Amino acid sequence: MALNVTVSAPDQESWTGQAEKVVITSTTGQVGILPGHAAMVTTVDIGMLLIEINENEWMPMISFSGIAVVNNDYVQILLSAYESAPKMSEELADEQLREALNNLSKANEDDTMNKVLMSQKVKAASSRLIATQIVNKKRVPFS
Repeated sequence: MALNVTVSAPDQESWTGQAEKVVITSTTGQVGILPGHAAMVTTVDIGMLLIEINENEWMPMISFSGIAVVNNDYVQILLSAYESAPKMSEELADEQLREALNNLSKANEDDTMNKVLMSQKVKAASSRLIATQIVNKKRVPFS
């Protein structure tokens, strides 16, 4: 039995496929979904979206805020935006994360909106680095 998964965002082509597992970064932590999962709706946060297409073959994506709906082995993930697995070097992803962390540390304490934006950039950059490591087989999502 497999999950039928759709990842959608405005102004982006949807990704649709079958999966053995899906792991979503929600606002309260990671949510793992297997075939037969109970019906649910959850929020999606900026972070890693992992789709196991075949046993131990993971397709990482970077998710931006949205919701996920699970019902009868259908997983519909509706996001403000998403990025497919990054096709960048691990060095570039690491450099982007360092830059985002540096910008966050320089953010003015009185400018809450800027700090929130910088925090979101850190989450996205961190997820890109991890996704790059997964794509390059330097990291296994779960063992």
